[in-house]
Amino acid sequence: MLVVSKDKSEAYVVGERGLCIPFWSDKFYPRIRLRGLDNNAFYEIEELKTVLSGGALMEAGIPLPKTGDFGSWAWHLKKVR
Repeated sequence: MLVVSKDKSEAYVVGERGLCIPFWSDKFYPRIRLRGLDNNAFYEIEELKTVLSGGALMEAGIPLPKTGDFGSWAWHLKKVR
């Protein structure tokens, strides 16, 4: 689930993984493409210790975290410039 503030200055992404076989490999790793961000802004994702552009997050996406069965994650994106 993705929630973006009206002014596009912050967003929250949360997800979970059910019971299933691993979906990543050396050649394939699923990515999530975010929507509704400011294409020209840069966002800090503190939990991942990274800063990426809104355009990159929406076009290329970001790899889903490797979690075990029933694993979950939450990311807080904050516009930094």
